[in-house]
Amino acid sequence: MDLTITKTGRIDFDRPVILKSMSLRNITLYQTMYNITDISRYGNSATGAKATFNPGYYTYDQIKAKIPNDFNFDVNTLKVELNGIIIGSLKDLINKDNILYLTPLSLYMFCDEIDSSKNYLDGKRSNLLAIVPIGKTNVGEIFKHQNMGDSYKSMNANEYNGLQISIKDENGHPYNGKFVAELSLI
Repeated sequence: MDLTITKTGRIDFDRPVILKSMSLRNITLYQTMYNITDISRYGNSATGAKATFNPGYYTYDQIKAKIPNDFNFDVNTLKVELNGIIIGSLKDLINKDNILYLTPLSLYMFCDEIDSSKNYLDGKRSNLLAIVPIGKTNVGEIFKHQNMGDSYKSMNANEYNGLQISIKDENGHPYNGKFVAELSLI
């Protein structure tokens, strides 16, 4: 059975479904990678540069067009080194090295119902469904990933009324962008 999802969180079924394993078949990410949930501002007192981001979804190109020239873009790792101060929800996307990643290098899709006693990541139990490698690709409006090979994950129980799905970037931030994912359920 195939299941197409367009959101994270709880996905309820119309009736109970018997499942033994699941896999990510493919995912399409619409590079509105980050949802700015409140007004965010950038300012650099040394250069006088300023930018304001109203709430909404932004593509890489939209953010880059609004960012002042005193930002240093690194096209190989898709990051921005900050020379000023950011306030608002855009600040939540800054990692410990003071780098704002406009596009995650990888996304991690989790499902709470995966049996972590039978699935491991780096030698530790995990409910990870799939890793979606994005980094060092050309940043475009749409990113498509098709999972290669059999990567089915064992489930906890046999019968389900729904699934709890989450997607996070490499820094552990929830992915709030738009996507369409196709899951294969056995």
